[in-house]
Amino acid sequence: MKPRYYLVTFFTILTIIIGVFKFSNFRNTSSFLSHISNILNDNNNIKVVCKNINNQKLTIKWISEQSGDKLIFSDGKQSGRINNEYGKNGFIIYYKDKEICNCGHFKTNDWHTHDYYFSLQNNHDTILLEFEASGPDYEFNKTNWINGKKISN
Repeated sequence: MKPRYYLVTFFTILTIIIGVFKFSNFRNTSSFLSHISNILNDNNNIKVVCKNINNQKLTIKWISEQSGDKLIFSDGKQSGRINNEYGKNGFIIYYKDKEICNCGHFKTNDWHTHDYYFSLQNNHDTILLEFEASGPDYEFNKTNWINGKKISN
């Protein structure tokens, strides 16, 4: 009976620990728990709003100096996770497989997380982008950028 008791106790404690890391909000705190929470959870959020644009033809890649690029939005929904990395973090936006814009910011550490908002609107022969982020590095950083390209629809 004792081995079974220890096994049940072990799994109960393990479940509680995982639950604390998974469901507690240690977002943007400089702590060991924040680092563990960022590994288990995708604490960066993305919202994409399209006006007069088919979001099925929109693709967004996340880029960083350490990891290269990673597809995070395609076929009208989020398709990947944004890693937490120090340094230049950016996004390349494609419409109908043509690059239309890139934007981003510089992150001062690898545990800050952000909420990213993309709003795209078709304005005759130009696609307009509104890019915003909320989080510690975006709000206080002077190295945010948006570079757009004029394309034909």
